[in-house]
Amino acid sequence: MKELTVYEEYALASIPTRPGAKTYDRWEFRDGVARRTGPGGTMSGSDPEDRPVDVSAMAWDTLPALIRRGEGELKVDDPSMRYVIVDRWTFNEDRPTMRFYLINEYSAVGYLAADEKGKVVSSHPAG
Repeated sequence: MKELTVYEEYALASIPTRPGAKTYDRWEFRDGVARRTGPGGTMSGSDPEDRPVDVSAMAWDTLPALIRRGEGELKVDDPSMRYVIVDRWTFNEDRPTMRFYLINEYSAVGYLAADEKGKVVSSHPAG
């Protein structure tokens, strides 16, 4: 998978069209149904961010603790949106990273980033 974004009600994914492919499609999972929403694009072989991420290797069992920590530390008053992005993140040396975001209706944004083992590698509370 190139990228996975999980919202409270649905998820969006960018998935290679086949193993080893340089192209990917966009998918949506909502109400128990997965559907292709269209072509996503082309991945260059030289850009580290384009290498697929094995989302099954992520420490998903650490996500509840990451969310609790984010709710306490990110300084976003009355969050109206919460979501998680899993991809290769530039600011974590292009390694697989799970980022938890909080946003409110005034566009205050804060996020925590954790490595594939669930260790927080970056914290950015709302300004």
